[in-house]
Amino acid sequence: MDLYNLSWQNKLVLEYQLGKGKIIAVGAYSYFAAENFNSLQLHKFYRNLFDYCAGQIKGVEPYYWNYNIQKVLSLDRQFSKIEILPASNWELPNYH
Repeated sequence: MDLYNLSWQNKLVLEYQLGKGKIIAVGAYSYFAAENFNSLQLHKFYRNLFDYCAGQIKGVEPYYWNYNIQKVLSLDRQFSKIEILPASNWELPNYH
């Protein structure tokens, strides 16, 4: 079973092998309404999914879900300081 995710606690896609075929289960993130802001990414995702199932995408490494305890490790690296600008009031467009 292969798993792909948006965040560690949410499984986006499950892949099962059944005989010579595959079963792909996609989570609740698929929203095909016309007003979907991410419709281009959604359609690309499904185009890639269908190409993968048809054997047209090669070399995809499986990722297996790991239920081990999550760890936070320190990173011994110095980063340059950045200047953060103060927030300003937003000017929203008038669509009337």
